[in-house]
Amino acid sequence: DQQLIHTVDRAITNQRLKLENKRLRAQIGAMSAEPKHSLVGNSEAMQHIRDLLNRVAPTNLSVLITGESGTGKEVVAKALHLMSTRSSNEFVPVDCATIPDNLMESELFGHEKGAFTGANSRRTGLVETANKGTFFLDEIGELDPNVQVKLLRLLQEREFRRVGGTKVQTADIRVVAATNRDLDLAVRNGSFREDLFHRLNVVQVIIPPLRERADDIPILLEHFLKTLSASQGREPLQCSQQVLRALTRYQWPGNVRELHNCARYVTGLTVGDTILISDLPPRIKAAVSTFKDSPNEVVQSA
Repeated sequence: DQQLIHTVDRAITNQRLKLENKRLRAQIGAMSAEPKHSLVGNSEAMQHIRDLLNRVAPTNLSVLITGESGTGKEVVAKALHLMSTRSSNEFVPVDCATIPDNLMESELFGHEKGAFTGANSRRTGLVETANKGTFFLDEIGELDPNVQVKLLRLLQEREFRRVGGTKVQTADIRVVAATNRDLDLAVRNGSFREDLFHRLNVVQVIIPPLRERADDIPILLEHFLKTLSASQGREPLQCSQQVLRALTRYQWPGNVRELHNCARYVTGLTVGDTILISDLPPRIKAAVSTFKDSPNEVVQSA
């Protein structure tokens, strides 16, 4: 009997050791894993942004991301979230330009039953949804001044009240905001609160337009073509040297968003396996057809 008990105890101990070993291996693997984000590009500007995010991510500092429309501000915000200790929790984006002013406060902070006509039940706001995660306010420059006051309190105290409520709620969130507007000018003309601007602008990440980081264009194009081709079950398209040089010289007024749409267009409509000038979207084709360049030369650039 004693020998049987000893055998069972040893088996249980071995099983526990195996489970503990497995747990520790998984923990070490998670700690050593590279952060998963989609910041594509090797230009000096992108390297600077990555370095800055690496330093800011472990903190709880508010971040303001600025740049022209289409430069990828939300992509940077998501990367910051994934690189942070909050990555296992929610990343909650809010487009301040698309939600009507009279609904914004309820969307952000929620409301109690009966707070207004049509409020038939209590509703959880986006701030509560983002608890312990990252709260991303896109196009923050469009936020109504009345809501700016409520947002300022949230940033200062991490407290808020639901619309129609009296109980103070708390939120453990990291606030990241983005804008393509000049908020300094908005502060000077009175359309944006100065105190809110300073609360948001603790760390500023500036994303240059794509035309100022042409080195990233071939890399981004390759990334988009591979991803889009895989989703359509086809081999990634090749690109002629003429097309690649033309796209690098094109000014990209729509920035990375326009390049992504260009990749969608050629992936869906190019008949052969090589992208030529004639395969480009009409607007881009019209612009680049004025460039003097060498004849089509096929390379495996994308």
